Amino acid sequence: MKDDKDVGKFYTPEDATEAIRNLSAEQKRRLEAAARRRAWFTGDHKGLLHEAIASTAEGRRRWNRSVDIVRHLDKAMQSITSNAAKRRKVAADNREELSARDGWRGEEPSTEAALEAREFREEQHANAA
Repeated sequence: MKDDKDVGKFYTPEDATEAIRNLSAEQKRRLEAAARRRAWFTGDHKGLLHEAIASTAEGRRRWNRSVDIVRHLDKAMQSITSNAAKRRKVAADNREELSARDGWRGEEPSTEAALEAREFREEQHANAA
């Protein structure tokens, strides 16, 4: 739990599990529709809904007492997809950075640069001795 003072604001994981078990057919339909809308980037709406349910039931995503369970799960799915999109962007940025570095590393040094580097190393070695 995050802060003990906030405990009264949230349902327990057991309460959440019970509410999820007691979802009506209409609530399940609404959640399925929300999952389809939110899973546009992967196409795996069932996996997204499962992650929202599992993280709520395990207490990793706390269910605020002021929100109904369907709204909570919808917002949990929104958060999951938002976090995944951010991770993808960071990964893409890192790939671009690595690819730029790899391109630089892949270039063969000119003969002149190699000779200068060798002379520099020899000079450093002589000064150290």
